[in-house]
Amino acid sequence: SLQNVYIKHAIALEQFLMEGAYNKVIAARRDVPAESYNYFMDLLMTTVRDEVAASCEKAYPTLSVASAKEMMSFDSESDLMEYAEERGWVVADGCLKFLVDVNQELTSKDIQSTHLINQD
Repeated sequence: SLQNVYIKHAIALEQFLMEGAYNKVIAARRDVPAESYNYFMDLLMTTVRDEVAASCEKAYPTLSVASAKEMMSFDSESDLMEYAEERGWVVADGCLKFLVDVNQELTSKDIQSTHLINQD
């Protein structure tokens, strides 16, 4: 049953999420075993974007719009701008400025490792 394409896809997604390999989740979105998976994958993409966004907020004071669009896999800059507004980010000079609580102490557990985010 582990060779079943439908089960295999779900197990792979779980593994990617556990590893923090969000780029693999994004790639899996383009390779769904059935059309009915697209709704689920759209929901999962929202979760992945939220995780990447939370990491960006903690890791960077600012981030270029182009980099953010690529990191969060938005199809258009306008989609990113809408998302930025929802999260309360400031957009100025082609950059996103994250509102950071300066009193919050960060640990290494708070920031996703770059090699995991960019893992192939």
